[in-house]
Amino acid sequence: MAWLRAEAVRRMSIRGGIAILTLTCTTSVVLVQGFWSPASATTSTSYELYCPGTPIGNVVMNSVVTSGTITPVRAASHHHFTVTGYQISVPFPQSFVAAAAALGNKAIRGTATTTLDASGATPSSVTRSSLHFATPIPTPLPTEGLIVHVPNRAKTIGVFTASGGKIAVSQDEHVTLRWLISGSRLNLACTSYPNNSAPTGITDAAPVANPIAPLIATSPG
Repeated sequence: MAWLRAEAVRRMSIRGGIAILTLTCTTSVVLVQGFWSPASATTSTSYELYCPGTPIGNVVMNSVVTSGTITPVRAASHHHFTVTGYQISVPFPQSFVAAAAALGNKAIRGTATTTLDASGATPSSVTRSSLHFATPIPTPLPTEGLIVHVPNRAKTIGVFTASGGKIAVSQDEHVTLRWLISGSRLNLACTSYPNNSAPTGITDAAPVANPIAPLIATSPG
C-alpha cells in the first residue's frame, strides 16, 4: 500500500488490500436536565473535528453535529433516564468520498466507540462500542461532501439515575471511528473545536481556538 500525500484526499492512492480508517475524536456533548422544565432535543451548534498526524496530513471536518434527548424529560431525584436519539452527523469531505469511491467502495462504513459522562447522575459514565455506520456513496458525488451518521441508526445510551438538581451529560473527549475503505488500519486522534477553526480538508496547522464541549440538550432546574 502506498499513500500519496497531497493537499486533498482525492490525490491519495492505495496499492493493494483493504483499508480501515480509525479516528479517535475529542468532542464533548452536554445535556442539562432539571425536574420540571422540558429539554431541547438538539442544539443547532455545529463543531469541528480536527484529526492530526494522519498519513495524509492533518484532517479537518467541519459542521459536525451530535444530537440526543433526555428521556423522560422530568427525571426527578432517584428516577431513571436515558439519552435517546444519540447520533453524530459527520460531513465527510468530498475528496475523502471520491478517494473511497475510486478504490471501488460503495459506501462509507465502519464502527464507533463512544463514552457519555454524567454529573448529577449515576453511573458517572456509560460506554457504547460497535456503533455501526454505513452510508451509500451516491453517483454523482455531492460537491459538499457526504453526511455520515454515527451510528447509522440513532441509539439509546443509559440507563442513568438522577441524583437531584441539574444533570449534565457530556460526550467523552475520545470517540473512536473505524472506517473500512479498502485494506490498512490508520489511527487518528481528533479533537473538537469551534466550527471553521480550520478549513475542511487537509491542513498543515492546528486550530488556534481552544477545544470546546458542544451542547446537545438542556433543561433548566
